[in-house]
Amino acid sequence: MKSLNFRIKKNRKAHFTLLNLDAPPAAIVEIERQERINEDVLRYLTVRVDELEEGPSAMMRKVDRDRDRDDRGGFGDRGGFGDRGGRFGDRGDRPPRRDRDDDRGERRPRVEEPATTATTGE
Repeated sequence: MKSLNFRIKKNRKAHFTLLNLDAPPAAIVEIERQERINEDVLRYLTVRVDELEEGPSAMMRKVDRDRDRDDRGGFGDRGGFGDRGGRFGDRGDRPPRRDRDDDRGERRPRVEEPATTATTGE
């Protein structure tokens, strides 16, 4: 399940599939026909390649990289949520935040100017 960059037929998320097929052209034509008929298929793309790539697809490799990064905590060497704590951890050497009312004293209700009406002088 991945987020789409833009809505397609009112959908914000979709499942992506990659099929490595070694099949005759007639079979590929039939698969494309079935994809056009199925209303759940938003888009499809058929690409002919000289050689099929072995191993996980680029998207699956990214998922594995992200999972490894999350297991290490944050963004690894670059720092990040796991290292600095963000809003979930302590504030380190920074002093604690003061309440907003501390600087201004008591909160006073906002006074609005009375409405004025323009006259034409008649």
